[in-house]
Amino acid sequence: MKFSDGKNSFGFLTDNELHAQNNSTPYDSFVEFLKGVKFFIHDAQYTEEIYKDRNGWGHSTYDQVMKLAQDAGVKTVLFTHHDHASTDAFLDGVLKEYRKKYRDINVMAAADGKTILLK
Repeated sequence: MKFSDGKNSFGFLTDNELHAQNNSTPYDSFVEFLKGVKFFIHDAQYTEEIYKDRNGWGHSTYDQVMKLAQDAGVKTVLFTHHDHASTDAFLDGVLKEYRKKYRDINVMAAADGKTILLK
């Protein structure tokens, strides 16, 4: 889904495995869909290491989501649909790593009660 009020826009993609073997939506279509969006929320459950054992489960990795953000020119990303085994400490570590790695993109993680204000 994509929403826009003419000034702000955001995209919402969840339960989505960006590089699934039988993906009916080509990656380039996701890039085009998100072009011009300032903020997007995307399913990001796995590290690349964990994904090796979960390929085909219908969820994306943090790296895949960040690559999509770069390719589409999105400046703010919110990881959502966290793996049930991910602790708060694990997610804090993921955020720290990706904020350091992608300094030009604002990286956040969904949390109960979190409010996002688009300006």
